[in-house]
Amino acid sequence: RNLAMLDVEEQKPEDARKRYERMLEKNPKDELLLMGLAEVLAMTGHSPDEVKAAIERGIAANPTAVRPRLALVSYYLQLGDRKSALAAAQTAKEAFRNEPQMVEALGATQLAAGETNQALDSFRQLVQMQPQSPAALMRLAEAQATVKDYQGAIDSLQSALRIQPDDAMAWANLAKVYFLSGRPDDAIAEARKQQKEHPDRGLGYTLEAEVFAAQKKWPEAANAYGESLRRQPLPIVAVRYYSTLLKMGNKAQASVLADRWLKENPKDPTFYIYLGEQSVLNKDYKDAVASLEAALKRDPDNAQVLNNLAYALTELGDRRATDYAERAFRQAPNNASIVDTYGWALVRTGDGGKGTELLRVASNLAPTNDEIRLHFAQALLKSGDKASARRELEKLSKAESASSVRAEAEKLLAGI
Repeated sequence: RNLAMLDVEEQKPEDARKRYERMLEKNPKDELLLMGLAEVLAMTGHSPDEVKAAIERGIAANPTAVRPRLALVSYYLQLGDRKSALAAAQTAKEAFRNEPQMVEALGATQLAAGETNQALDSFRQLVQMQPQSPAALMRLAEAQATVKDYQGAIDSLQSALRIQPDDAMAWANLAKVYFLSGRPDDAIAEARKQQKEHPDRGLGYTLEAEVFAAQKKWPEAANAYGESLRRQPLPIVAVRYYSTLLKMGNKAQASVLADRWLKENPKDPTFYIYLGEQSVLNKDYKDAVASLEAALKRDPDNAQVLNNLAYALTELGDRRATDYAERAFRQAPNNASIVDTYGWALVRTGDGGKGTELLRVASNLAPTNDEIRLHFAQALLKSGDKASARRELEKLSKAESASSVRAEAEKLLAGI
């Protein structure tokens, strides 16, 4: 598999395909090889029909295997073809009536397609199949909250908590549903119940802070985050406390918090990651590089940090961007945003051929991501392939809602 990914990176998609086909000659029913072939075909610009045919080979060769059927559902969703995804999920569920994983996949697909009543039925069936599963109850609660059956969602989450009282996600979701239902006082009451039952833990205070933050009651949120942090010094709580202090306009206290946290937790990358991401959002790329380099020293194989650092360096015109982008790509070759960053960095630094091919891969991995498709169109234009660039730009210019991507596409079209 790694050699096939190297072929993709080196613009040798046919070599990657042939590598899998040779292995399949010896093991024609190998489920992992067949799914790997489908993955390579999807990444390298082959038609959806070819990708689907490869996945269907996996289904035909392994009729009792769950993975290929789930892969087909996932691929249809990736294409934005919810109708076909629903049909594939329904077929999979019919083939595996007693397989909870298939029932869950059908429910999730129905929810994604907006068929919430059907999703509710599927998740109710899942709960019947797994009555002691907090995860199943939380899935049901998610669907209930989507249709604004808040009391039903509350009941499901409380059932999950009776089974697993320490499930932090269930507590967080319960507080969220109370808030969504217009009952913030009940959300606070649940948080304070946690505080009373577990006075040495931070969760109850974090939940209280989240409710206050949702109401934009920043001082109350800051106090609750502070109490949580004193009980359990968790990085995510420190970051949220810092962010809340900034929203209050209390830069001095935020700075003190950051300095103390970084001094007391010298090996933790979380704060640096947050600072780097905020700097990227603010287009302060020099500060972003400093923070992300510090994060990388503490977490050298973090693909997202590598990707964000590569992005910031690309915006600064720093050729080191390609090295970091390549490292991120090797960590996560199927992540569309990471492939996009690598391809765009190469295009910006002069390796247009390889960069354009990677951007083609990224656009195939995420066909509904307009920013990635814009990068692909810009790379095609830069390479002199005006006809292909025009086709991509025309699609982007027909987006229903106004956006910076649509405006840029229209501008580029006018110049061709």
